[in-house]
Amino acid sequence: MNKIAGGEYRVAGPGMKPGKPVVVDASTGRWVEGSGRPANANDPAALGKQTAFKHSRVYQETLERLVPAMRTEGEYAVTSLEELLMAARRVTTDTTRKIEHECSECGHSDTLVVEGRPDAKVLTFLIERLVGAANKTTEVNLRSEELLRIVEDKRILVGLEVVGLTPEMLAERKRAVLEQA
Repeated sequence: MNKIAGGEYRVAGPGMKPGKPVVVDASTGRWVEGSGRPANANDPAALGKQTAFKHSRVYQETLERLVPAMRTEGEYAVTSLEELLMAARRVTTDTTRKIEHECSECGHSDTLVVEGRPDAKVLTFLIERLVGAANKTTEVNLRSEELLRIVEDKRILVGLEVVGLTPEMLAERKRAVLEQA
């Protein structure tokens, strides 16, 4: 059976190559393997070539030389993991600042204490990197998906048979149904 006609897949549009349309899974919205690629899609080979150097041993060694775990471990260190974690700690916890303020009219100086808020994005990122992200829950309503599939069905029905009944035949059938009940 044709999966497009059955509603499992749908054609999303023309692909990069003529005669190869983009086909996606109707329920998940993901590309179907073997279908065309969208006309504006990035070329994965070109992207891979641009970022492949980051996976090389030389790149990793250079990065470890520039950003070692401890500042004292490298003579070429720009910063260290220790310093980056201390900066993250300041951003996420030590957010209260003291500001020296001097009045322009009388010259009186004062220290203002400004309460800050911790950076939730940095905190979330660090926790997810150390512990792992929480499982995402998805609620799928199968009845609504089935209803949408029925409503969006654009197949042309072939072999439609219309049966006409006379009023007498209709009355006879109603009587037969009532007698069986």
